[in-house]
Amino acid sequence: MTTWTNGPTARKINWDEVDAPSVPANNEQHVSAFADKKPDAANDMLIGLRQRLVIDDQDPYFVASVEGQLLFSNDKYDQLSNDSMGSLPVPSSTGGRAEVSLSIMSVMEEVKALEKQMTYNERLTVAGEDRFYSTKYIPVFDEASAMVALVCIYRDKTTQNTEKALSNAAQQKLEDFARSSSDWFWEVDKNFRITSMSDRFTATTGQLTAMSLGKRLDEIGDFQVDADGQVEVYKAIKKRVPFRRQLVEIENHENEKRMFHLSGVPVFDRSNGSFLGFRGAGMDVTENANEKERALRASVELERAVKRLHRQNKKLEDAQLLAEAALSAKDDFLGNMSHELRTPLNAILGFAEAMRNEVSGPLSDTYKDYSSNIVQAGGELLSLVNNILDAGDIAEGVIDLEIATFDLATLLQKARGDAFRRSNLNGLNLSGLAVDTDLVVKADFDRTVQIFSSILENAVQYTPRGGALGIDVCVNEDASKARITIWDSGSGIDEAKHESIFDKLSGTDVDPLQAKTGGAGLSLYNARETARKMGGDITLDAHSGEGARFHIVLPLA
Repeated sequence: MTTWTNGPTARKINWDEVDAPSVPANNEQHVSAFADKKPDAANDMLIGLRQRLVIDDQDPYFVASVEGQLLFSNDKYDQLSNDSMGSLPVPSSTGGRAEVSLSIMSVMEEVKALEKQMTYNERLTVAGEDRFYSTKYIPVFDEASAMVALVCIYRDKTTQNTEKALSNAAQQKLEDFARSSSDWFWEVDKNFRITSMSDRFTATTGQLTAMSLGKRLDEIGDFQVDADGQVEVYKAIKKRVPFRRQLVEIENHENEKRMFHLSGVPVFDRSNGSFLGFRGAGMDVTENANEKERALRASVELERAVKRLHRQNKKLEDAQLLAEAALSAKDDFLGNMSHELRTPLNAILGFAEAMRNEVSGPLSDTYKDYSSNIVQAGGELLSLVNNILDAGDIAEGVIDLEIATFDLATLLQKARGDAFRRSNLNGLNLSGLAVDTDLVVKADFDRTVQIFSSILENAVQYTPRGGALGIDVCVNEDASKARITIWDSGSGIDEAKHESIFDKLSGTDVDPLQAKTGGAGLSLYNARETARKMGGDITLDAHSGEGARFHIVLPLA
């Protein structure tokens, strides 16, 4: 408790020294001048306090009577009270009521009951800004130990509170960073023996933290060597420098091997600079190590796959060279066979026709039948040879076309003659083949005749006795092309085969079970490809059992 008395024994009350003897040394010499005055005589008390009480003036303060009246205050408090907009008691000298608030009165009662000073942290709004104060409430007693007044001193702690808050936030941030970047922490002495290990070590590795104390750090697991075959941490210990990412393998309680990165910094005594040891952290990198190993395996597999691909590409290149050589040999063969096959076949057909027509004299019926068979078989063979040679030319894109304008009627008449000369028309209705048209088309004469005759021959082959054949001619909407439809009432063609019958070497043009004769599967392929190269096309409209309609489209002149 702080005592105030008369004369030289009056104590100066400041922030750091507020305790004084509770009883004056000599009661007779230190009798209060206003001890006999009534306690509520505020003016008399004010005079007495001002004469006897000395307070450090570095902080804002006021003195109040136990009745709650402001007795006096310093200039700093007056300014603080004015800036607080009524939050603090306002002295009468500045226009206030000079009365303390109920909250201060409650503090005063507490101080009076405890007979000691009290310190509170308060937040005040000063000049529109929140500020923090440490407020000391100091009781003033007379020589009879009766509390007669209260000194209230305000010290601005805003700067310190802000700095402390920033420091706490920075410390919290540092701890958060450490926790997020590491799994456990460790310390070792200068002999590399563990002196401290965080509890997270047990949760992460399965090894008891207490059992690790006193061991060398490199005894908790297998330290891995670097690219130079050395353990980085040993070099760091020798040089007493920081180290990072020292890989260590630790086996947990489930006999599972986990990989960790250890990082550490040397610790020195600040007073004398002596080396004390290392301090650092460990981080689990097992998944990263596994990913790296998987990536390495994938890289090896990729490299192997690339090598296999290179080998396959080399085989393909060799096969392509062989294919090109074979194709060249085929072209040479076909070029030679074009003359070597056609010349004797034409001669055979000529002699056979002469025999059948008895040009050199009469023949028996038997030999006449032989000659007819020779003409038919030779014609089929010549047609096959022509189709094979034409297919080769089409595939190579070297087919020769002599495009000119021709009467469509002439082309159809020539095609009917060629087709029917080699076909058996017995029992077929051919009345639908009579065509009266004056259309003129742009086409290659021989190849167009061959297209018509091939389709007509197919129609004869797949039309049974009693069936009919016909030809229809029309012009498309813009009058740019003619459409010649060759139809029959034969067995028809299944819709699933509409496209395949135009494939090269399909085996037969249509269903071989319903054909009177077989084929090599080239006539329709050659016909459509040739028509397309002349600016036209061939399409099919047919249903099984309902006959077939081949539409040949050619450009008009």
